[in-house]
Amino acid sequence: MEITDRFKRIWKHKWGRRAIIVLAIVLLLSAPVRCDGPYKGRVVEEATGRPVEGAVAVATWSYSMPTPAGGHTRCLDAAETLTDDDGRFRLPGRWSALATVFVGGMQIHIYKVGYRRVECTWQYLKQAGDCYADKPVEFDGDRAVFPLRRVAKDKLKWEGSPPHISCGRKDGKPLTEYIKAHEDYRRARGYLP
Repeated sequence: MEITDRFKRIWKHKWGRRAIIVLAIVLLLSAPVRCDGPYKGRVVEEATGRPVEGAVAVATWSYSMPTPAGGHTRCLDAAETLTDDDGRFRLPGRWSALATVFVGGMQIHIYKVGYRRVECTWQYLKQAGDCYADKPVEFDGDRAVFPLRRVAKDKLKWEGSPPHISCGRKDGKPLTEYIKAHEDYRRARGYLP
């Protein structure tokens, strides 16, 4: 009873109604909303079509927050997985509970030592020019198929370097498979024993 009486007293005032309406709008915008996912893909060799086992697939999400100076973009979260023996991978989707921010599309990064990396925005996979300059990514049902081009060992530095991922996991844990792929690359280049 006491809460309803307080609410009625606040609602009587003009400033009280405005405050309650603003609070209701903020709470509505902060409600968890499903952003995306899950994401399914398959990684194959471009020349042969054979599956690429053990490729790292990293998903990164970022958000933009408007400010009087124009806004800024920050990392929201990241997730990673390895492809299985058939080249398949699955990455989870993400929930968003952020008010007054705009969550961008999921960035996918696929890499394995000895292959050219793939980096693109998932929502643009069906458009030419984002992942591959000349064609869109093909789909096998609901699974995107990413062909990786082999790179000769002497061209690893220029064509086969790992992706630069500046976004980390929200829980603070490292992207272990991505770190291992970086070490494999450095080992292949002769920087590590």
